[in-house]
Amino acid sequence: MVFNFIWKIYFKYISIYKLNNKLITFKTTKYTYDCICLSYKKRLTEYRIKQLINFYTNNIINNKYCIIPLDKTISPYNPIQALRARKNDVKNDVIDFWGCAYIPKIDFDFDNFCFKTLKNMKSLEKDNITLADCFFDINNENMVLLEDQGTFETAVISKYDISKGWKKVSDNIMKSGLHSSYPISFKYNKKVYALPSIFADIDEIDFFIRTQNGKFEKSGYKLNVLGKDVQDFTPFEYKGLWYSYGTNPLCNILKLYVSDNPFNSWVEHKCSPINIGLFGSRPAGNIIKVNNNIYRLGQNCQDVYGGSISIFKILRLNKDEYEEQFIKELKLPSEYFSFHTFNVGKDKIIFDYKKYR
Repeated sequence: MVFNFIWKIYFKYISIYKLNNKLITFKTTKYTYDCICLSYKKRLTEYRIKQLINFYTNNIINNKYCIIPLDKTISPYNPIQALRARKNDVKNDVIDFWGCAYIPKIDFDFDNFCFKTLKNMKSLEKDNITLADCFFDINNENMVLLEDQGTFETAVISKYDISKGWKKVSDNIMKSGLHSSYPISFKYNKKVYALPSIFADIDEIDFFIRTQNGKFEKSGYKLNVLGKDVQDFTPFEYKGLWYSYGTNPLCNILKLYVSDNPFNSWVEHKCSPINIGLFGSRPAGNIIKVNNNIYRLGQNCQDVYGGSISIFKILRLNKDEYEEQFIKELKLPSEYFSFHTFNVGKDKIIFDYKKYR
């Protein structure tokens, strides 16, 4: 069944939601937004619509959450932009594409969080194929897991050997039959696991375990978390507990979860949600550890999908408290107009990028 959700907000005027012939009205005096129509047979559900209504009416309009700005020149965030990728005045006949690359770790400045040089950058690019969301296969830095797709519906997780010039060694290694991406890899009890993000309203997502021959198979464990707004789930261990970030499909609400191990039930942290808005609410890779400090990475989607990566220093984290501080926006040179996954290994750094041919 297709649900149509028409949302209009005008400055100092009444806005109307239409849901199965039921009207809900409210008004705002702060923001002016365009009209958005969300209708998708497979993914839009009545539950999702009610969540959207609740969030935008109760939270933003009542100013329950503060918006984290990029700087003082940035206008108030617009949720419409989550569904829009601007071409930045490039001609329509120019083809854009996503690729992946790695550089030696010494080519990155961790004190100032910037690239020293990209002259040693080794790229993976293919015609008409999107290659993004790249993660190291833990304990084997020559192996990279990434999203490999021709279209949105055909996205799968593949493995590449970067020691052999980005040679594909296996394809569709985490079969789901649905759009698969963000194959984050981590260790637990001396074993390596991977958790792909599945873009669909499903109740169960599998953890995959790496076998002795390097293949990934279903581990028998499934992601156990209440709710479905857990895109790009990013688990990590810190001082004996496991934490994870997860975003909603619009990429503008970041929630924090806690568990005693990755395979038990995840519960929402007392301080969650920890970020509201298109600046930094979608995870952009594993936690970075530098000089006894830890940092989380978030995508900046205010102006374009995955436009840059925002870096937040985690100041306080335990089962009851969470505090972070925005440090810097990490960008690639101007020839790249998007950049949304960044992962640090022992000797290398891997990231994706989008540019025009």
